[in-house]
Amino acid sequence: MTRKRNFLCTGLCTAALLLAGTAGALAAQKDQSPSIGGQNNRCWGEIASGLAQYESTTMGQTAVDEKGGAMGLHSRSLTAAENNGGFASNGVFTIPQPRDGVGNVSSGFPHNTPPGDGGNGQHAVNNGEFLATIADPATGVFFSPTNPGTAITCSLDVNPNFGVP
Repeated sequence: MTRKRNFLCTGLCTAALLLAGTAGALAAQKDQSPSIGGQNNRCWGEIASGLAQYESTTMGQTAVDEKGGAMGLHSRSLTAAENNGGFASNGVFTIPQPRDGVGNVSSGFPHNTPPGDGGNGQHAVNNGEFLATIADPATGVFFSPTNPGTAITCSLDVNPNFGVP
């Protein structure tokens, strides 16, 4: 009887774990409320897509002949930027090397929002909707105040936010 009881207990425990896991997975598939900050990370995807399609108006204005798409230029390491152009080689912005990922950059100044609270989206909104009007997001070259750049926007109502740490 002990074998049957152990087998039955193991089977019931396994079934209970599967049901609990399935319920959790189904609950996770529901859309988050926009009041939950993590939902803002959707902006990172939208603005990154917009940046991938971005046509730089300042290409050729840096010391290096830029090669590649705008998202690649924006996120290159210093070595790649020095060889192929890009944001990290513009001489204006200090880009630490090796480059931090978007989650690490989002957590710190100037975005100050952890990724789980929507930090990747806040990083994208700050850069795409605000800073892209001041400096080319691909090359880092500043625009003329009389001829600003074009914002790259997100469909969510998320405002640029440069919080003080």
